[in-house]
Amino acid sequence: MAPQAKRQKTGPASPASQPIIFQSPGLQPDVRLTVFHTEFHVHSVLLKLHSAFFRKFLDSPDKAPAVDQVVNRSVAAPASITPTRFKYEWITEIEAEGTWHLIAARYGQNEPLDPSALKSRKDMKNDMGVFEKLLSAIYLQPYSISNRGELEDLVESADYHCALPVLSRTLDAAFLRSPHFVSEIRLYPCSTLVLAAKLRNAVLFRESMIWISGAISGSHNTSKMLEDLKDYPKLQKIARNVRDDLSNKVLESQTNLHRISMKHSGERLDSMLKDAAYSTCIDEDGHDSGHFSLPRYFRYLYERTSDALESDEPEEPDVDVANLASKVLENKLLLKSHSL
Repeated sequence: MAPQAKRQKTGPASPASQPIIFQSPGLQPDVRLTVFHTEFHVHSVLLKLHSAFFRKFLDSPDKAPAVDQVVNRSVAAPASITPTRFKYEWITEIEAEGTWHLIAARYGQNEPLDPSALKSRKDMKNDMGVFEKLLSAIYLQPYSISNRGELEDLVESADYHCALPVLSRTLDAAFLRSPHFVSEIRLYPCSTLVLAAKLRNAVLFRESMIWISGAISGSHNTSKMLEDLKDYPKLQKIARNVRDDLSNKVLESQTNLHRISMKHSGERLDSMLKDAAYSTCIDEDGHDSGHFSLPRYFRYLYERTSDALESDEPEEPDVDVANLASKVLENKLLLKSHSL
């Protein structure tokens, strides 16, 4: 793994005075990318290896080394745009609609870079942070995902720079450092499923699909989520099949529970099943909500009977109910968050 990127002061304080230097053993940075007023010193060999965008455009015939081509300094470029040790100089160009992209410095306008052309200074800071994380992925350096919106921006940037494969390979480790983002998957499983499919990231795809198929009741139920995927028919079909498999498993468990109640007919077991059904309908204020929740039903049964699995003299129906409920409640999520 490459060493951490370093921020290095190069002179008096100014918007471009602290470049972020990505290091690689035995190599000197030969590319200077100026995103707004922040410099990134990176290596062309790694950019070309992991980004088809840079592989195609860094050495395209119409882009000779930038330091030999620039005559008039663009304010968008660093002050030291005169011949330096950098083979490639790329700077930020902002479009009229507020979007931006990197271009070779020789094509940069001689007019000052006006960040106000973006929607806000916050957007500029966010975009710069997202680009730094994309470079961290390219260098196999650790980074984290703040929230779902940031992942969407990161995927968009990786897609534009044709670097989705390396981003996907590094995300699994990033998820472990991103508990807040992981906690958001359950709130936005459809949008994260779409991102996972675009990234071809198995972990994110699995997590999103579990939250979609496991949403049995409430405002975020599976039927509504399937409707949210109408613009993605292939994903919708996969989600529907997973939901149907889970529904069949729950139905089988309910059938087996009925068999247990018939086999061990008795006041104690009957009372426990009635209490379980009643408790699932009680809201936080202690009122009957009128909504039956299967997950809460099986969890109640498991909590009432789980001790029997470790008891020396367990009640036979308790063991049967506990084993059945544990299978239904099995947690197959790979990512953990503080909200679970």
